[in-house]
Amino acid sequence: DYFRSPELDELKVAEDLAGLKTDVNWIKRFLWFIMASLILILKMLFDITGKI
Repeated sequence: DYFRSPELDELKVAEDLAGLKTDVNWIKRFLWFIMASLILILKMLFDITGKI
């Protein structure tokens, strides 16, 4: 059990949760960046195909 492990005290658990929160925020930003890039690429492709 995660919380009953003797090597994990409450401080360590709190640090892990805090680190996880920042990781999640970073992942969200990264995903938004990828989505924005994909949308821009799709718009460019539609413009190119529209001109042809």
